[in-house]
Amino acid sequence: MIEQEPLKSHLPCSDCGSSDALTIYPDNTYCFSCHVYHKSTDSGNKPMTQKRYTYQSIPDRNIELETCKKYNVQVGINRSNQEVHLYPYYNKEGKHISNKVRVVEDKTFYSEGDKKKTELFGQKFFKEGGKYITITEGEIDCLSAYQMLGSKWPVLSVRNGSASAANEIKYNLDYLNTFDNIVLCFDSDEQGQKASKEVANLLEPGTCKIMYMSLKDANEYLKAGQAQEFVKDFWNAKTYTPEGIVYGPDIAHLLLEDKEVKSLAYPWAGLNELTYGMRMGELVLITAGSGIGKSSVMRELVHYIIKKTDNNIGCLFLEENVTKTGLGILSVEASKKFHINTPGDKNWTVDDKKKALKALNDLNQVVFWNHFGNSSLTNLMTRVRYMVKGLDCKYIVIDHISMIIYDTLNERKAIDDIMVKLRVLVQELGIHMIVVSHLSRPQGTGHEEGANISLNQLRGSHSLAQLPDMIYALERNTQALNETERNRTMIRVLKNRFSGESGPAVLLQWSKDTGRLTELDMNDASLDETQSDDFE
Repeated sequence: MIEQEPLKSHLPCSDCGSSDALTIYPDNTYCFSCHVYHKSTDSGNKPMTQKRYTYQSIPDRNIELETCKKYNVQVGINRSNQEVHLYPYYNKEGKHISNKVRVVEDKTFYSEGDKKKTELFGQKFFKEGGKYITITEGEIDCLSAYQMLGSKWPVLSVRNGSASAANEIKYNLDYLNTFDNIVLCFDSDEQGQKASKEVANLLEPGTCKIMYMSLKDANEYLKAGQAQEFVKDFWNAKTYTPEGIVYGPDIAHLLLEDKEVKSLAYPWAGLNELTYGMRMGELVLITAGSGIGKSSVMRELVHYIIKKTDNNIGCLFLEENVTKTGLGILSVEASKKFHINTPGDKNWTVDDKKKALKALNDLNQVVFWNHFGNSSLTNLMTRVRYMVKGLDCKYIVIDHISMIIYDTLNERKAIDDIMVKLRVLVQELGIHMIVVSHLSRPQGTGHEEGANISLNQLRGSHSLAQLPDMIYALERNTQALNETERNRTMIRVLKNRFSGESGPAVLLQWSKDTGRLTELDMNDASLDETQSDDFE
């Protein structure tokens, strides 16, 4: 690319009489009106006049003379005695301010004049408004398309190919938006098609059509004598729709499929009645107040998934180390509290642990994250992606997301960021993810006293309520005088995107002896006073 900075511009030309078309460069002058060069000689004599540019056809590209005249494209000899094609560019006031020059011999380009604020190539020669306008990726393609379309419809070109197409279109949007249909005729290679979509997103919805060509570009059709095929591809150009937008007829075959939705039932019948189980591609949020027993519920679910499926499950319990998480899962299998290891209270042996571990195949389906307290969002996302992609985990459990934003000043923004990323991850990887979150403290009766939970109590951000497919709340009165009531947890469905059903789903009774949760009959859940040691 050869380009000179002008010393002076917008001067009168003595050759054609233009009042402002002459520009002075370090070694020559050039008139943008009559296209005449005057080169300064080393001897200091008067500038030497070079050969004038003339209108000619471009035979090697099959471009006709009349087409070149329409676009004011001329052929001549430049100051280096090379044959060149001259493509003129104009500003929005209609002044000729720049040329793009193609050197015929080596097919290189260079620019002359001020190229910063020009219209699209050819724009000067077509008035605003009309049914169709076509945009190509280069000047030769512009001339070719115009000629093959019968010299009827306006055809323009971007100046610098696909790389800067979007910026050039943006500068000339007011003009382009006056047309009913804008057809993008960019090269059929990857860069051209990418640029087509970038440009299409700038145009008025429904006005943009993209040509999908069997040959590389418009001039290839012209040189191959396939003008009719080009015209056919032009009229077959499809209206651009942004990614993700799908027309009804395109999904008709999907609507008629009788495809079974695969679900894994929960271990509790009451929850299955409302939710129909767990499905891949779902994000489930479980929430509760502090000390309600979320981890006990999570361990029951992890154990259940291990026993009922052959799938791997990733466990990210951020409030505890991997040993405690592993022992918790074994405790569910053995119905013994392996974390209680004090004389007189211990009800298990090492053999009990071994039997539980063997029954769960040494936990070979479970992948843990030994986070060492380094549970930033970036680390979390990297580990989850690796668990799924590298270790084939189909289920992911994160307990709880508040640990990720513990040191963050803007908690609301941080939770938004986390939930959006987890939602995208679930959708992208097609996994089932269960996430635990804390609640905001309510006014009046606290959650530790069994207060009912609503969506507006989710902590910190509306995204907690909007993005999950399912939201379950755990309610328990940890301060009840009756021990049975203290150890009884209600699971309430706050949101159910699958079936739409919500409300109280299941009552679970925690056993002090086994550490297990047992489902109670919701219709017959009266307190068993014989289990109480302090009810009066």
